[in-house]
Amino acid sequence: MKLQIINIMGQNERIRNKINDSILILIDVLRASSTITTAIAKGTDRVYSLKRKNEAFQLKSTIKDSLLVGERLGIKIKDFDFGNSPSMLYKYNLKGKTIIFTSSNFSNVLQYYNDAPVIIVGSILNAKYVAKYLKMIKITKNYKIILVQAGTSGFYSEEDELGAKLIMHYLKSESDLFTEKEIQHKLLNTRNGKYLTKIGYKEDVEFCAQLNKFKTIPIKFNTRYFFPIHQSKLSDHHR
Repeated sequence: MKLQIINIMGQNERIRNKINDSILILIDVLRASSTITTAIAKGTDRVYSLKRKNEAFQLKSTIKDSLLVGERLGIKIKDFDFGNSPSMLYKYNLKGKTIIFTSSNFSNVLQYYNDAPVIIVGSILNAKYVAKYLKMIKITKNYKIILVQAGTSGFYSEEDELGAKLIMHYLKSESDLFTEKEIQHKLLNTRNGKYLTKIGYKEDVEFCAQLNKFKTIPIKFNTRYFFPIHQSKLSDHHR
């Protein structure tokens, strides 16, 4: 059966009213999608994404072994454990930890579409494996696939378009569309890539360019949090 794929940017009211039969792929390459994917790959089994800082602090007070991760305008939030930095999280074993996350763009867009029955976090780090998962569940014939580019403050972001393009490509082909070197060059030369480099996060931009580094897929099924599906367990998940 042919997959129905819709590729949109940001908050779209027309699409929002049609998400009940959809699988949403939320893409924020620099850096929220990459940070959440990395956290899941490093062992956390739950990632909450909240819109407001005060909500994050309140939730942390109720969950043992939780870490606050997030940013505003790219900068780590005061009194948070980590900024929105996948390269930093990658240095730690997060097994047994719950991540409470908030960001300038991803968290807002997520809340807008939060009623979708299935939401997956897509990035360059897991693009091929997201596509494999989508092809595996195509047996659910009435489900549409909606690729949502988070963008920046409601505006188009080149890196999110690239992330969506890679996932769409892998839905049709096993081959790589770009080399990792080409992807890194593209990310470093985006508006957000240049901004992050300027404020000291070039390492994050380079980290986010690693093509298919992780086989892990962050996903939520009408839950408050994302949890991991690992590539080695995908077949069992949908038997």
